[in-house]
Amino acid sequence: MAAQDRALYDRALQLKLSEAGLTRYSYPRPHYQGSGKARVTNVDALYTLIPRVGMRNCSRCNTVYRIDDEGRPLTSSVCRYHFGRLYGSPVKRYRCCQQKSNAAPCKIASQHVTADIDLDNLTGFCHTQQSDNDEKSIYALDCEMIYTTEGMVVGAISVVNTDYQVVYETLVKPENLVDYNTEHSGLTATQFQDVTTNLQDVHSKLLSLFGSKTILVGHSLNHDLLRLKLIHDLVVDTAVIYPHPKGLPFRNSLRFLKRHILRSNESTSSALKCRDDAITTMKLLHRKC
Repeated sequence: MAAQDRALYDRALQLKLSEAGLTRYSYPRPHYQGSGKARVTNVDALYTLIPRVGMRNCSRCNTVYRIDDEGRPLTSSVCRYHFGRLYGSPVKRYRCCQQKSNAAPCKIASQHVTADIDLDNLTGFCHTQQSDNDEKSIYALDCEMIYTTEGMVVGAISVVNTDYQVVYETLVKPENLVDYNTEHSGLTATQFQDVTTNLQDVHSKLLSLFGSKTILVGHSLNHDLLRLKLIHDLVVDTAVIYPHPKGLPFRNSLRFLKRHILRSNESTSSALKCRDDAITTMKLLHRKC
């Protein structure tokens, strides 16, 4: 490792979340019952939990709906929603349609979707401590999510190094797809026509890249690691090292940090949104260090 890289690594190491911090910010941690399982504590308002057996919460319109054994709604119901968040003061408007907060939903979908998690069934996780890679390294990671009958899963992942170069990037083939979440993920059906990579393939690649001494950088990376089913111990979270002035539970968005810290516009330069977001978080690390 070059001297400049060692200096960046040592500085980044000072910014990593402690074990208490990983728990506080709801990162998946090893389960007491052994390998393959994870636990998430201090959930608060970060995740929506499964309300009860056979029921789900719609992530878009907040409807509680019943599902069959395959995870699909038992009754047909149109989903009406705003996909953009509210912004502005004193008059709040939706980013998606620029309408006021009391405006009727601007989008319609034929099916509800869910991002509910079952805290008692966090299985299929791998832990980077099990990797043979013991090199000191830093990577930034970001994922895009899509909806399946199992809930929200990883549809794309990008990993970049400290020089902002992509070292791994792939689409992940969904099983039992419900919705590509295009408004947020930018992903479409056309992109997945020839995709065969599954989550186990992604795990194999990540375990060859990451080890116990790897520092992972991301923005609210707990969400990505939960859906990736990946447990990692050395994490720098740009939502934490650039805290919101009001304190928790408020967090600066990556869009805000890109604009106000990096003085960059919002245009994307790559086919995958997660690549730009990974590069942005690595730039934020450089700026902080």
